Order: sequence, then C-alpha cells, then structure tokens
Amino acid sequence: MSAETIIAAWLTDATISALVGTRVALHELPQGSTYPNLVYTVLSTVPDPLIAYQTGPQRAWSRVQINPQALTLGEVMAIHDALRTLLDFKQSVTIGGKLVVTSRVDTIGTVSKDVMTLAWTKPVDYKIYHIE
Repeated sequence: MSAETIIAAWLTDATISALVGTRVALHELPQGSTYPNLVYTVLSTVPDPLIAYQTGPQRAWSRVQINPQALTLGEVMAIHDALRTLLDFKQSVTIGGKLVVTSRVDTIGTVSKDVMTLAWTKPVDYKIYHIE
C-alpha cells in the first residue's frame, strides 16, 4: 500500500486542489461526480530488494496512472502541467511519511473524449521508486 499512500498524499497538494477541489479518487469517482476531477490507479509495484532484505526497509518501483477529466482539453492540460511540476524529476522527498527516492514521467497516453459525458481525458503514468 505504500504507492497508494504516497500518491494520495501527493495529490492533496494545494495546486491540485485549486484545479479539481476534492474530486480525487483511487480507481473510480463516485457516480455523479462533477468536472474537473482526477482518478489515479497504481498499475504495478515491483519489489527491488536490497541484499540485506531481512534487516531493513525495502525499495520498490511503482507505476501510477493519473487520469484527469474535464469539460475542456485546456483544463485537462492545466491539471497535467500542475501534476508534472509536482511529481516529475523529484528525488529524495518524503511524501505521506514514505521516502520517494525518485519520481519521473513514464508514459503519456492519448487524448480522448467521452461521447456520453463530453469530458476530455489524457492518462499519464509516473514511475515512482520508493521505500516501502
């Protein structure tokens, strides 16, 4: 659960709250949520054990997808700009009580628009190397 703890704490930053309010959720927002909002998912966590793994905290690589949704593409891109400033090229920072060794953009997805809700979205994945 370290990756979920880290990203949940990171997304409480005031720059994100200013753009999406409290509409931030792991996996899925409640039905009827308004826009703009942000959904995140921990796609994978791969342990990276130290040689003396029995005696101390372990490291892991986690891949987190962040998917903002908004009624305009400009709002989606503004959220991503704030996310990138917050998460990209970070090293040796403590977030949610956990040490993040490094955080970096990993994969940038394609823009899409939902025909039912008319909301725009664009997923971006971050790779986070952290202490569990």
